[in-house]
Amino acid sequence: VYVCKAQDSQLRWTVRKNITLTVLDRGYVYLWPSGETNISSLVNHTVELKVEVDAHPFPTLAWSRTNQTISMESSSIKTSLLMSHR
Repeated sequence: VYVCKAQDSQLRWTVRKNITLTVLDRGYVYLWPSGETNISSLVNHTVELKVEVDAHPFPTLAWSRTNQTISMESSSIKTSLLMSHR
C-alpha cells in the first residue's frame, strides 16, 4: 500500500490517499462471449462468433470445434486488439 499526501502551502489542509498495488507474478486470462452463446444458422451461411478476452501477458488465441483446431483454410479468424493496458 502506497500513501500520497498533499498539503496546501499554508499548512492548513492535508489530504492522504491510499493506493493498493497488486503485483501479478503469473498473469491471468478472462474470457467471455460477446453476444448470444447459442446460435442457429442455415446450412452454408456465414456465422460470426465473438469473444472478449482480458489477459496479462497478451494471450495466444485459438478456436476449436469438437476438440479439433479450426483450420484457416475453412474459416476466417480475425483478432482485434481493443486496448493494450488498463
